[in-house]
Amino acid sequence: MKFNMGFSFNKCISFTKEIEENGYTFFSKEKNNIDNYYPNKFPNMENINISQLKESDLIEIRAFIKTGKKKKHKIESGLITAEIESIVNDEIYANILTELPPSFILQSGMTIELKIEEIIRKIN
Repeated sequence: MKFNMGFSFNKCISFTKEIEENGYTFFSKEKNNIDNYYPNKFPNMENINISQLKESDLIEIRAFIKTGKKKKHKIESGLITAEIESIVNDEIYANILTELPPSFILQSGMTIELKIEEIIRKIN
């Protein structure tokens, strides 16, 4: 995990609003194309088609997680490995495999719901 991304919370309002509401958000390839959505520009990544995925596939996602005290919180970011449990229509349900600090809202063993544009890469 990368600690303290070091940017102004007054910029990238849509990005920080998601984190304020949920305590975390996942990187989205679609949102990466919106100017000033993220505090940093991320490289373009290969698109993955949902037909390329199946149950038990390992995938990687990038999470942005709010940490610290309410008025002095930080956003930490890092890659998380997850295993696909099921795919229902366009929704992907995956179990987090990466061990995360106990203070994080996301934890190993937790099932998360993803969209295809939130998957960075298929590992296997």
